[in-house]
Amino acid sequence: MSDTTAQNSIDAVTVEVTKYQVVDAALTGHRDLRLFALQVQLTGDGRWAIHHQGEYLGEDGRWGPEAHGFDHDTALERAKAEAPRVVVNGLTIGDVLARQR
Repeated sequence: MSDTTAQNSIDAVTVEVTKYQVVDAALTGHRDLRLFALQVQLTGDGRWAIHHQGEYLGEDGRWGPEAHGFDHDTALERAKAEAPRVVVNGLTIGDVLARQR
């Protein structure tokens, strides 16, 4: 394949971000990171839903079974604000980190 052919193939590729993982920075590199991570995922209507273990963050700040779509920037800001408050099996991020000390 010539360099021109390779470049044309690259030009025909589209890369689109459809999902972000948001987690409290205190858990960076921690083995339980994935359990506490929030997923911000692009929905079919071009909005972004915030998901965690089978539930979605609603506009009112409560978690439930129905996905609520936010615009991109709002979804990321809401997820970043919510990340430190995630609870898994009754444990906060602080609880998990304290158990390792």
